[in-house]
Amino acid sequence: MSINGTLAFVILWIVNALIALVYLLVGIFLYVPACDLKREQGEEIQYDNRRAFFIRFIVMVLCPVVGPAFFLCSYLIYKTVFRQAVDLEDVIFSKERVQTHLKADEERERNMAPLEESLAVSDKRNMRMLMRRYAKIPGIHYHGTEQRRF
Repeated sequence: MSINGTLAFVILWIVNALIALVYLLVGIFLYVPACDLKREQGEEIQYDNRRAFFIRFIVMVLCPVVGPAFFLCSYLIYKTVFRQAVDLEDVIFSKERVQTHLKADEERERNMAPLEESLAVSDKRNMRMLMRRYAKIPGIHYHGTEQRRF
C-alpha cells in the first residue's frame, strides 16, 4: 500500500470510530434514559437496552463502513415496511391442540429400503416384495407403469 492509501484507510477508520462512538453515547445517555422515563410513566414501548447499543458499537468499529451502513439500512427498512399497526383480527389464539388423523405406520417405515437398493437385490422374490411396497406408497405415482400382480 502506498502512503496515500494508508492515510485514506486511517482517516476512514477514525471517521467510522467517531460515528460509532457518537451512536453509542447518544444511545446510552439519551435514548435509553428517555425510554426508561416513558416506561415509568406507564407507556408501553419497545426499545433497545444499553447492551444492544454496546454490541452495535462493537460491530460498527470492527466492520468499518459496512457496519454503520447495515444498521442504517435495517433501521430505514424497519421504519418504512413495519410502520403500520399489525391487524390481529384474523389470527386465532386458540389453545386447542392439533391432532393428526392418521398415525404413522412405524413398522412399515422401519422396513423401508431406498429404491436403488430394492432394484439392486438379486433375489427375485425379495425384489418383488420391495417393489410392491413402493407401489403402495400414497402420493408417489410412477408414470407409465401399471400395478401388476407378481
